[in-house]
Amino acid sequence: MLLKIEIKRSKADLKNDFKKIHNHKDYYNRIKHFYYAIPYQLYESCKDLFPENAGIICIFKNSYGRIYCKIMKRAKVNKTCRKLTNEEILHVAKLGTMRIWNLKQKLINYTNKNNNNNNKI
Repeated sequence: MLLKIEIKRSKADLKNDFKKIHNHKDYYNRIKHFYYAIPYQLYESCKDLFPENAGIICIFKNSYGRIYCKIMKRAKVNKTCRKLTNEEILHVAKLGTMRIWNLKQKLINYTNKNNNNNNKI
């Protein structure tokens, strides 16, 4: 059983997601909860665009700059979803690890770029 969260940064990004062929259909019946995560500022203008079964998570910063999330709408539970096989669990772990390494590399590149710019001043 999986929880799937689709992150969208803009209304255009969200609308483009709805044009995709797959429509986030889980043909293997593994997803128990499906959510969209969006910036809080988009909530009012986009809340009617989401599929009925999808939940909505809003991301926002408080006055101290800390980032928080709030579930604005709970996802409908897929009561017929099945448990993942051991092979599927390992595949999901592998994908997550690959994303972590890519994010770490981007962070290193960003930090190095900023350090180089600061040294030029």
